[in-house]
Amino acid sequence: MNGAPDHVPSKEQTKAEMIEPTIYIVDDDDTVRTALTRTLESAAYSARGFDSAEAFLDTFRSDTHGCLLLDVQMPGMSGLDLLHKHTPSPVGCPVIMITAHADVPLAVEAIKAGAFDMVEKPVRSEELINKVEAAVKLDAERYRERRMAEDFLTRYNKLTPRQTEVLEQLARGLTNKEVGVVLGISPRTVEVHRGRIMQQMMADSMVDLVRQLTAYGLAGTRG
Repeated sequence: MNGAPDHVPSKEQTKAEMIEPTIYIVDDDDTVRTALTRTLESAAYSARGFDSAEAFLDTFRSDTHGCLLLDVQMPGMSGLDLLHKHTPSPVGCPVIMITAHADVPLAVEAIKAGAFDMVEKPVRSEELINKVEAAVKLDAERYRERRMAEDFLTRYNKLTPRQTEVLEQLARGLTNKEVGVVLGISPRTVEVHRGRIMQQMMADSMVDLVRQLTAYGLAGTRG
């Protein structure tokens, strides 16, 4: 999620982010798949090859970490067709298109459709590893941001209705006294709710909490 606030990941998040990425290779050319697999394994990556887009879709799980190396031109479902099926998922891993020189316009089209990057055949090992490393890093960052958002939303949804009302008013910039007037409660009661809200949301300050609410588009920021 773009603009997500900084947040210290929990032990569970840190453990999840250490999951070994898998590099998927989808190319109908056996020689290309074998060469790419060897190059990736020499760089300590786990690689899995598929000779068709259909075979890949039968196996791929959208919550798997890593990236996809995808040939542009293939019999049956093309790389572009697979890209359109793959990238709309919010948890889809980054896609690097593999293209022959004659396929460059199609690869450019794929980039516009959401592919992360492209490599040309014959693929140079150093270039491949560098691009895969960047794609895997991006995938890990996206996963971390999703987990942060899910964690924040879970904590937000555990606020009581009254705490949510208080938070909405505080997020507007009102003082405890002003919130009390709006909600018909004492400033002391507002202060108690405020303290519990900050504890529940694990926020260092109200400014920090409002920034997170804004980033995640929650109702607490409506004015």
